[in-house]
Amino acid sequence: MEAQQDEFDKFRQGNLSVAEAVKKFEQLARLCPHLISSERDKVRRMMRMFHSDLAVVISSGPHPPLTVAECVSRAIRAEYWVGQNKEQQAKFFKEKKEEKTQAKQNQARLGQTPQQKGGQGNQQNFPQKKNAPDSNSYLTCQKCGRRHPGDCRAETSHYFLCGKEGHYARTCYLNPQNPQNQQRRQGSQLHAAQMKLEGPAVTTRLS
Repeated sequence: MEAQQDEFDKFRQGNLSVAEAVKKFEQLARLCPHLISSERDKVRRMMRMFHSDLAVVISSGPHPPLTVAECVSRAIRAEYWVGQNKEQQAKFFKEKKEEKTQAKQNQARLGQTPQQKGGQGNQQNFPQKKNAPDSNSYLTCQKCGRRHPGDCRAETSHYFLCGKEGHYARTCYLNPQNPQNQQRRQGSQLHAAQMKLEGPAVTTRLS
């Protein structure tokens, strides 16, 4: 008798379904009727038997279950919805895990990570600029004492821009910074303006 009472007090749902747990509970209750004083006491013991997640759902609502029949009915519905929720969660996490696995396989197949791929792409799209030659990289000229590429023109009177002899860069007619060239341009512009104002010259022949 004491063993049956101890089993009834410690009985829990475990891996049993709601229907199986209720059936086992009723069998133990019939063996220990003196432990159940009322319907409410039986409901209380049954609620303690269920899983905690089921018990929370069963107790929700305007009021907790008042009878054994109501408690069992709520327990069956709670078992269904809790099971559905667990299946959806398991499916969701499974899909997420498969996506991560697939992404890792794709990266391994390409042999590089997305960050590495993006970095190489940027290097291809934007090639590095070559630095212009530094004047210090040239040897010192023995003629003029400066560093420059090519032949030295210090001993010649050729100007680099026009290539003609007899003048310097500052006086070259092709140099836009030459003051004489600026005066010539201004004179040409003034002459053109005067021609527009005065009109073409008219010559009269005397007979």
